[in-house]
Amino acid sequence: MIPEHLEARMDPVFVQWLKATHVELPEGFKPTLEQMRGAFAQMAASVDNPIDPSIRVSDHSIDGRDGHTIPVRRYAHQRNNAPAPVCVFMHGGGWVLGNLDTHNGLCGDIALQSGLDVIAIDYRLSPENVFPAALHDCVDVVQYINANSSSLNIDSQNIAILGDSAGANLATATCLQLRDSTVSVKAQLLVYPALAANMDADSYTENEAVPGLSAEDLEFFFRAYNNAQDTPLDPLCAPLMVEDVSGLPDTFISAAEFDPLRDDGVLYADKLKQAGVDVTLRLEQGVGHSYLWLRKTSPVAIDAFAAQMAFLRGKFS
Repeated sequence: MIPEHLEARMDPVFVQWLKATHVELPEGFKPTLEQMRGAFAQMAASVDNPIDPSIRVSDHSIDGRDGHTIPVRRYAHQRNNAPAPVCVFMHGGGWVLGNLDTHNGLCGDIALQSGLDVIAIDYRLSPENVFPAALHDCVDVVQYINANSSSLNIDSQNIAILGDSAGANLATATCLQLRDSTVSVKAQLLVYPALAANMDADSYTENEAVPGLSAEDLEFFFRAYNNAQDTPLDPLCAPLMVEDVSGLPDTFISAAEFDPLRDDGVLYADKLKQAGVDVTLRLEQGVGHSYLWLRKTSPVAIDAFAAQMAFLRGKFS
């Protein structure tokens, strides 16, 4: 399944996870959305972990601009009523998969290890809701947090935005949308971000034999989000297209060696540096896309997650 020359360079825990989760589908078989979402939820549940009892978890809803409510989940610390710094989390899953439950354990770990409260967004999924629905939800939640910081007991001057994969795309676009607003985003953390509309970068061809995220998968996810179009509806669909990225918050980008999306993160980091943004880029060796699921078992993923949480602690200490 994995070419020997690649497997020899991979983290053994990551290899084991790839082999355990990869399913060869019969030729011509196309799973339904329900099957895809069910399989994703089952995989996430298999690596989920309990929330530390020091973290209080509560579900809420926020009114969105499009006349619907946006479910959110807060992971809060006991702070003796001091306003909390907060990390707004946007989950991965190709804009098609995932919800508050699939990333519950991860959000609890982010809260515990960063010291920040975490607010996770259950944004609208594609293809039922195409661009810009998910982005609107994310922007609306951050704006709501900022406008209602007093009643939420949140420090509006200490807001971070974090996303993984498609969630990192939304985090990037949210920061771009809010750049000239009254909202003060202090930091953004992007983990294996999906930022391009095409697959021209070297990382796509170099990692085409790595199971888990294929070019066909990426094309399906992007078209689902982009209203079945190949050309982006807007540069914010594929933020590598945005020409001016100056004035953005301090940024941490984690890319993975064996990820087709690796160069999306690398290229965006270079673009931010050229624009004068303070950016840290880490290239995680021996792992590929979705390595955060292994943050408690893989030495590489453990170290990567620790570095990400150290970045947040350093910005909000």
